[in-house]
Amino acid sequence: MKIKRLFLMLLPLLPVAALAQYGDVTSKIELVGNPYKDIYPDFITEMIYARNIWDMQVFNGRIYLGAGNSANSGPAVNAGPLPIISYDPQSGIFREEFVVDDEQIDLFHILDGRLYTPGHDPTQSWNWGNFYRLEEQGWKKYRNVPGGIHNYSMALHDNKMFAALGIREGAAVSVSNDDGKSWVNHELPGMRIYSLFENQNRLFAAGFFVDWDEELLERIPEENRSEWLERYTTGVSEWRSEKFVPRPDLNSERMFPEIMGKERQSSGHFFGKIVKPLNFNGAAVYIGARLYNDHQFMPLGLFQAISLVPDDTDIRRLLPCEEGGKPWDIFERDGYLYVLTARRPNHCEFRVEVFRTADLKSWEPVLHFNSAAFARSFELFEGAFYFGMGSEIENPHAYRTCELHEDTGNILRFDPNRSNTSLVMGDFGHAVELGQHLLSLLEHPDSGMRQAASNILKGFLDCYTPEQPENRHEFLAFLEGVFQDRQGSTSWERQLALRILLMHSQYMGEEKTDTLLRLGIEDPSTKVRSLATLIMATGFETAPGRAMIQRVDGLSDRELQYSAFSDLVNRPSRAFPEKLTAEDFELVESQELPLEGWRFRKDPDAAFGYVKEWFDPGFDDDDWAEVEIGDFWATFLDEMYIGVGWYRLTFDMPEVQDFDAIGLHFGGVDENAWVWVNGEYAGQHNVGMHGWDQPFQLDVTRVVKPGRPNQITVRAKNTRANGGIWRPVEMRAFRKSSQPGN
Repeated sequence: MKIKRLFLMLLPLLPVAALAQYGDVTSKIELVGNPYKDIYPDFITEMIYARNIWDMQVFNGRIYLGAGNSANSGPAVNAGPLPIISYDPQSGIFREEFVVDDEQIDLFHILDGRLYTPGHDPTQSWNWGNFYRLEEQGWKKYRNVPGGIHNYSMALHDNKMFAALGIREGAAVSVSNDDGKSWVNHELPGMRIYSLFENQNRLFAAGFFVDWDEELLERIPEENRSEWLERYTTGVSEWRSEKFVPRPDLNSERMFPEIMGKERQSSGHFFGKIVKPLNFNGAAVYIGARLYNDHQFMPLGLFQAISLVPDDTDIRRLLPCEEGGKPWDIFERDGYLYVLTARRPNHCEFRVEVFRTADLKSWEPVLHFNSAAFARSFELFEGAFYFGMGSEIENPHAYRTCELHEDTGNILRFDPNRSNTSLVMGDFGHAVELGQHLLSLLEHPDSGMRQAASNILKGFLDCYTPEQPENRHEFLAFLEGVFQDRQGSTSWERQLALRILLMHSQYMGEEKTDTLLRLGIEDPSTKVRSLATLIMATGFETAPGRAMIQRVDGLSDRELQYSAFSDLVNRPSRAFPEKLTAEDFELVESQELPLEGWRFRKDPDAAFGYVKEWFDPGFDDDDWAEVEIGDFWATFLDEMYIGVGWYRLTFDMPEVQDFDAIGLHFGGVDENAWVWVNGEYAGQHNVGMHGWDQPFQLDVTRVVKPGRPNQITVRAKNTRANGGIWRPVEMRAFRKSSQPGN
């Protein structure tokens, strides 16, 4: 190919981006996104705390994230339910996969090749605890752990499943012999069991470590003192012969060597726990931490338990970094143990550091960067490091909002295999990257894209000559001409021109970029409209938006448009379970919404209505069709419509007395639905084609207005056969029949 040969000849003459190096990577850190920000926004400052990324876990090509807050004091009290969110590094998309009925997603475990998260603190009654498992059909909730107010950790050992619990009576470990279908509790000394870990093929349960001082002892009535000492001094128990045996020898002094003296000097007494234990080279490695803000933790040190055999214990402190660096997370990968630490060299920033070791003796610094917030968790995927940012408070009973940094919840990335500047957000002068991108499209399977890439590459080479390698403005003008020439250019050329223009929008300015997008959503081509609409809906400066721009296969598949809109735009549903059990709620009264008087409009471009804000209560829908719900689209469209349609209704809701929650109940939407009430997003029923006949109910307590007119907007999506709101819709008021979980 003549163009390809010419471009290869010019490559040595074009500027080349420097490769990123390890060491200080501050300038090379990328912001991937802040996926929990919509749920816990900045304008409710205390909710920022719930954006802390407590854990990250790579599984099946995605990175799973945990957030929320189950503490009963301090910011963002009892912040559930909340979604499990995963990040796909290949597409750059955050995906809300499931809503957990718990207040915090604290940990993920991979047990026997399956992904789990324990139910940290249920939003339902205290009778049962939860755990969640990712199965072939998706996430599944198991609400069957007896009395599991808190399920802190899970493990597999001797073909049994174990769950570390806090129950009404104190500490317990629940044991299942049938893959989590049923459980039996084993009560243990202490208040709660926080972690389970193995050492030399033996299972240990670690709970509440207490180091008593005189002041603390005096607070306990003398008649109860011996009972309390016996109950709360034992921090570790060992699984032997089908039962747990307390190990009083494994106390705080033994399990956290070298730090107890400092803790006594600073606070006089010590309440501690073991955090994120794992096996590495036959030893148990764990973070020793001080209990903080209910059951959150403040790390104190990293430790290695070589042997926990009675009378022959060998536990050592590990020092991967300088004193003052706190270990927040650890994981094992490819024979190395990686440790994430953070320290504060000054009041303005943190120094985040990663170290690794192959033998737990010598430590290798991997990278470091400076940040206004610290990294609470991290992961490594295909050579790139990902960091979940957090914030912490000094006093949960008298915290300061300035302690809750707005960067909390940011997902950062350092990829040593990427150039210092990415194609989308980078400097237009790096012509090699842009040229290679265009060159790769010459191998595209679609002939239309191949021809479009060939024509635009010609314009690129006309502008990027050895004499004028930085003449970007001429190329931008060329691209604008291609994009706006609806008669003389193909849809592939206009789509590709728009993508490249958005890649370098910083050179055009916000006003021109906005104008181009608005021209795009009015383009006669579905390909161009779809791209422009999706980018406007998500924001081209976001990670999902960048991923959409960087696509090389176009957007010709309408189903791709639908799924992309669902993944990128919609926030998670805060839904009631369909069957509200008597132990949780009782129905006070209900109001069936009218079948008549709804307004309807098709949205062939899937996201156009979102961009135009059809969910706004003040939106003028007079030119929409007036329809009756309770049947499928074909009854009023006279066609078997496949796609997206929007419904709007304004209705009067009566006053409701003595209620705790209001649910908006749909008998059936074919197949999926996204719902706004009074302009506020209320949730979604997005389960695929099988959701067409599944009733669902959304919690609209915070957004509905009893005794006043209310406006409802429903975006319905159908991918085959019938579609629409084909069963009645009701507003239901509920009263709690039991106190929710603590």
